[in-house]
Order: sequence, then C-alpha cells, then structure tokens
Amino acid sequence: MTQNPHAPHEQDGPGREETRDVDLLPCGRDLFRTVEQGQSEQSDAHARSCPYCAAVLGETALLNEVVRRAGDGGSAGGDADAGDDTDRNARIMDVVRLELSPGRNLPLGGRDEDTWITEAATARTFRAAAASLTGVHIGDCVIRPLDAADPGPARWPRGPVHVRLDAVVARTWDLQDVAARIRERITSAADTELGMDVAVIDVRIADILDPEAGDEGGER
Repeated sequence: MTQNPHAPHEQDGPGREETRDVDLLPCGRDLFRTVEQGQSEQSDAHARSCPYCAAVLGETALLNEVVRRAGDGGSAGGDADAGDDTDRNARIMDVVRLELSPGRNLPLGGRDEDTWITEAATARTFRAAAASLTGVHIGDCVIRPLDAADPGPARWPRGPVHVRLDAVVARTWDLQDVAARIRERITSAADTELGMDVAVIDVRIADILDPEAGDEGGER
C-alpha cells in the first residue's frame, strides 16, 4: 500500500476541505473507503471483482463481528454509540492494514540461517491456526522479537519471537483451557508450517460469545 498525506478527503462544507492520510490498495482504491463499504455492505462492482478489494471486504466482515463483540460494553445513548463505532472502525483499519501490508520480515530457522517471512503472512498463519478451534475468533495478532531491539528498515533481528493475540471465544470454553489450546495450535503452526522459533505466546480473551453465536467453525 502507498500513502498520500496530501490527498483530499470529501468536503465538509462550502470552501472547506479536510485532509487525511490515504492508504491506497494496489488497485488504486482508498483502503478507508473500501472498509467503509464493507461496514455498510454496499460494495460496488469493482470491489466485488477486484481481488484486493474483495480481500479487504472479507477481512472487514470478519473483524467487524469480532471487534463489535469484543467492544460491546453496555454503553447507552447516541453519542456513546457513535464513539464506539469510531473506535471499532479504527481497530478494524489497524488489523486490515496489518493483513494487507507485508510489514517487516521475521526470521525463520536458526540464528545462522538467512530465511525470512513477512509479518502479515505470519499473522495470517497464526490466526488461521487458532481459529480452527470451534467457537474461537481471532482479532489482533502481533509478532515481535523476544529480545527488544531496534529493527532495521526491512526486517527484525534474528532470534525467537513473542506472539500476542486477542481472541473472542464461545462461552462453552473453559478460559484457561482455550488459551492453552490456542497456544498449542500456534506452536504447532510455527513448527510445522513455518519453522519459526516462538518463545512466548500471550493470549488475551477479549470477549465471550453465547454458545449459539460461537459454536461454528473448526475442530475442538
């Protein structure tokens, strides 16, 4: 994606123009506008046929449900709802950016090897592995080096990594059990699919779903 800090936003009144950073998809579409289409379920013909826009719309639909459930806190009133929607959109944008932007390279194999994988590909692998559990939905997934260090321009330093993710799970799960099962799935994916040294996996249970809303999906 590319950014154009000077691209105009839509006008907010006569003679007034608001500006914002613009994330452009490879097809040239504005990421923010495409996410808005996904939120309103009003995609156009281009968005439905373009692989880049279609990926954003699919990711937005999934993340909107996860973030909505994680963010429901009983607030009342129109202003509070508007604030919740703004926060929800921002969180969805953050995760969609991570999914679509390759990010820095992460190390695979030992310290003496020179094999790498992008942050986005790693996050997708781990999210899919965890979400294969019935009634488990994954939001944010962040992978960073275990040893804190300043990254280079394109890659993190070699060594073990620290995985942090948010999960929304069905009420039928025991929370300690599901966190352990998520760690097992991620460890297995890291070993068998990636060959990545994962030292720490932090799982935050962001919300709990009613059984009828969370009992679809993969194995248990």
